[in-house]
Amino acid sequence: MNRVIVTGASGLLGRAIHKIFEADPEWEVTGLAKNRARGGLVCHDLLDADATCDLLREERPAVVIHSAATRQPDLCEGQPEHTRALNVTATSTLCEAARAIGAWLLYISTDYVFDGSSPPYFPDDPPHPLNAYGKSKLAGEEATLQADSENTILRVPILYGEVEVLEESSVTVIARTLLDSRPNKMDHWAVRHPTLVDDVGEACLALARVCFTSKRSCSGRWHFSGGEAMTKYDMAMAMARAVDLDASHLQPDDRPPAGAPRPRDCSLDCSGLDTLVRLRRTPFAKNIGAFLKPHLP
Repeated sequence: MNRVIVTGASGLLGRAIHKIFEADPEWEVTGLAKNRARGGLVCHDLLDADATCDLLREERPAVVIHSAATRQPDLCEGQPEHTRALNVTATSTLCEAARAIGAWLLYISTDYVFDGSSPPYFPDDPPHPLNAYGKSKLAGEEATLQADSENTILRVPILYGEVEVLEESSVTVIARTLLDSRPNKMDHWAVRHPTLVDDVGEACLALARVCFTSKRSCSGRWHFSGGEAMTKYDMAMAMARAVDLDASHLQPDDRPPAGAPRPRDCSLDCSGLDTLVRLRRTPFAKNIGAFLKPHLP
């Protein structure tokens, strides 16, 4: 049985990755979390370098899935030191600790490493992040491959899934505007590919199987995303239909959103990963209603 550590295992993406690996009998999973360490997760602060090195030496995993990160672009823009500490410095420490025990590390990155001016983006296209979040994740990618060229980067876009609160995902939080009947404008400028975290978890498991079952290299950078190009306004309309809510008070806004600069369209070309493994892409309308209904009045 292979041992795997999942960082950020209490977060939206980390929970899904942890669940996918836990359901596979080939894997023994240890989930790390800081603020919401419960349900068998190990409380661990990735900013404590010595503790991270000690933990990996004790656990000796074959695989580390690094999904922990500071993700909100506006928050990252206002807290550059904390963002770099978690997204870059802690990543570098984790990668060095993994290399010391011979573990393969899969680093979850973002489509925001690109500027959105010339989609679709292939994994080898030159990155050009526009905001502090994208810059920190790109630096994390570089630290990951510098520590061990056999490590892997998986870039993904905006994520959604089963949330504890609507605000946990920048997708599901859109439902708040549906519940407020006052006239409001919704971003209809940035094109995104909303991606189900369970599908990302399956992609992580598939990459791990390539390494440890097929014994094939999957090092370097890969892309995975949902198949539907949507603005946040498009997502709001789909949500309204899914849960039978009125959306007539929402108007499309064709201007760039306020706050940290966002790319216009970071569509990822995923053909490389699709050639390597067979993956599922869940249509947005299929499950979004079920994720929203527990949080609606």
